[in-house]
Amino acid sequence: DGVICFCELKNVVSNIPDNLKHVFDFILDDGIKYLHLLHSSKIPFLTQNYEIKIASRVRIAASNLISTHNYDLKTLNLGKEPGKGRVIGFANQLISFPQGFKDLIDAALGNILIVEDMVTALGIANQIKGKLTVISLDGIVINERGMVSIGFAPGKLIKDRYEISQKRILTLEHEINSIDNEWQKRKLILETEKEKYNLLLHEVKDISKKLNNYITRINEKKVRLAENKNNTLTTENLLSSLKKRQSEEIEKIENNKRIIKILDKDISSVKNFFDSIILYNKCLSRYKNNGIAIINEIKRNIDNFKMKISWNEEREEFLQKRKIEMEQFVNSYQQEEKSREEKLENFNKNYTQLTQQEIELKEKLDCCQKEENKFICEINRIKEILKEKDHILRKGREGIEAEQEHLNSEKNALHECEMVSVQNQEKVSHLLQTINNQYNATIEEILCYKNYANNQAGALAKISEFKEQIKSMGQINYNAPLEYQEQLAKFKELHHKKEEIVQSKEKILTLIEEIDKIAKEHFYNTFQEVELNFKEIFEKLFHGGQASLELTDNKKLLETGIEVLVQP
Repeated sequence: DGVICFCELKNVVSNIPDNLKHVFDFILDDGIKYLHLLHSSKIPFLTQNYEIKIASRVRIAASNLISTHNYDLKTLNLGKEPGKGRVIGFANQLISFPQGFKDLIDAALGNILIVEDMVTALGIANQIKGKLTVISLDGIVINERGMVSIGFAPGKLIKDRYEISQKRILTLEHEINSIDNEWQKRKLILETEKEKYNLLLHEVKDISKKLNNYITRINEKKVRLAENKNNTLTTENLLSSLKKRQSEEIEKIENNKRIIKILDKDISSVKNFFDSIILYNKCLSRYKNNGIAIINEIKRNIDNFKMKISWNEEREEFLQKRKIEMEQFVNSYQQEEKSREEKLENFNKNYTQLTQQEIELKEKLDCCQKEENKFICEINRIKEILKEKDHILRKGREGIEAEQEHLNSEKNALHECEMVSVQNQEKVSHLLQTINNQYNATIEEILCYKNYANNQAGALAKISEFKEQIKSMGQINYNAPLEYQEQLAKFKELHHKKEEIVQSKEKILTLIEEIDKIAKEHFYNTFQEVELNFKEIFEKLFHGGQASLELTDNKKLLETGIEVLVQP
């Protein structure tokens, strides 16, 4: 309760511009998980009850602690500083993400400003001085304290994922063992919960047996009622036992009513017990789902640790191969040294031969010097000719260089125009994406509302008013359809049970009415027959006179009394 999300930012972000993918790979590929809470009061509860180890790889963001201040290029007051036009924007405004993660993205990426080059980054960092983190596309990062790091340019972004220190390996092994122990504990808890669940199933079966016993008892009591009805017929010839039998029948009927009331109470208690069992089963299912989720997360962590260990093993294999290659290189170098010594011996032999040849060549050089003087005269003449041609070439080169400079200036102008058009296209695509994400509409639909306000100030006021209305509505519950389906299923189940109980109650009431009706008919018929027999016997005994029996309450035959009227 109180947890909004637990995720990595790279799994949430989508639609990153192509020219910014290497920057966001650097920003998001840090392996840090974010735990977003509604309030900071939940943090002690999580650390105490769930034993969460808040390491450097997990960061907690509480909604009441997150700063709601959003930076904007206008609020920074960059003025006419050089490089303002080369600012791309803030990281949280250049990407797309679900609306439910807006507060978390703003808190994590809202202080990162992305620019095009290093000069712009240094100029803005010098101007704002510690307000933001500035990142350029050519590989420079300036944090909020002014520390500069260089070297994540496109194509050179290297993160060594294989170098893990021995201490880190030991801590990982310790964490794996602790996770394994915790998993064993969870497993034991699950087994105990399963045993409790089986005990509850046995109790439910016992309750069903008790219900069947109650039903058989009711049937037996119905049989007894039928026997009581037959016994009332035998009371016609027994005038003296009429009142006793009548009272007995009334007492039996009252006892039956009491029994029916007791059965109603038993049925209600059984129903309450069933409801408690259903609630307990739901609680068990929740504990089971939570246990399964924790076990799956532990398995994922174990797989990640195994992957890291395998990466270290691959690194060791690579180093061993490198060692073997170095040994081979040393052996080859020694062989080359031997070959060089042999070459030196051959060189000394050749040197003696060359000295002899040198003497012979000196004699030939004397002859060549004479011929060389002749060639020098011709060379001087050729040099004068070359100077004239070189002067002509210089003039041609100066003309070519002037034309080349003119072409380069035109190319630079074209390149700047292309860059401006690309930036405009990216801005248009970003605006279309923000319109789609924030307002869920197309540009054609937005243009239909261009005459909705007279000026930009009025439109901004309307937008702020609508945003406040949306905020007043509260957060959107994305799980509302699932919760509605669950509540609807529960309602249907309870409604079905209610209908069954009402039907059973109506059946019991109809049975009671039928029993009362039959008892009243039998009582009234027997009363009339007894009255006739009483009159005949009285007249025979007293040789005349009048005798009669009257009911005290004709409307309530089962509760009425009998008055005896006699006149000799």
